[in-house]
Amino acid sequence: MNEKIAILMPTRMRPDRLSSFWKSVVSTVSDINNVKLYLYIDDDDSKTIERAEELKEEHGDRIFTLVNPRIIMSQMVNELYPHVEEDILFFGADDLLMRTPDWDKVIIEFFSSVPDRIALVYGNDMAQTERMHLSDPNRFATHPIVHKNWVKALGYLSPPYFSCDYADTWINDLANGVGRSFPLPFVNEHMHFTVKKSKMDQTYLENRQRFNRDRVPAIYREKQGELQGDILKLSSFIRSFSEESVHE
Repeated sequence: MNEKIAILMPTRMRPDRLSSFWKSVVSTVSDINNVKLYLYIDDDDSKTIERAEELKEEHGDRIFTLVNPRIIMSQMVNELYPHVEEDILFFGADDLLMRTPDWDKVIIEFFSSVPDRIALVYGNDMAQTERMHLSDPNRFATHPIVHKNWVKALGYLSPPYFSCDYADTWINDLANGVGRSFPLPFVNEHMHFTVKKSKMDQTYLENRQRFNRDRVPAIYREKQGELQGDILKLSSFIRSFSEESVHE
């Protein structure tokens, strides 16, 4: 069976960026039926709510919206997850643009090659080298892509602790802990203000304020015991799947 991709995306006060992202998806995907966009929108963000409804009128059931009170950033995709019908889960962002034709096929075909589906895959965001001074732009998954089996193994999709950043770091650390992190040959360009691909806006500013106010790095350090326990959960799932396959 051909598995499909859910793009789970919180978005706030960026209706034009939302439109640009979706346009980039539609123009590069090999089959629009391979992809569905799931949006978490704050209930005080009337402009984004209106734009999402306009996009839904044009693209029908390819877009799902969840309009709820504002909550902690890393919990938003967990709120979307119960509504997801697809198997592959892409952590999207409203400052991304998809650049590579047929990127959906690249992702789907890779997951089909992993029997237990426990993998973190990701494209090149074209921003890490400049922003993070990494020699390899594929070294870190800023926009992770995992499978529902990942959630089955852990009991959650995103760690619900971080009001800004670090959810991606957590997921990268989990994948690296079991040796299941894989860069793939497609580009999802991160149009971030730190690499001069966009301007600082209110959403970025609020993110920075939360980062300082909420002691986000300290929370990450305090949760290391839980993270190590979750690495063991993934390892156990991989081992159990392998053992069951041997006995079939």
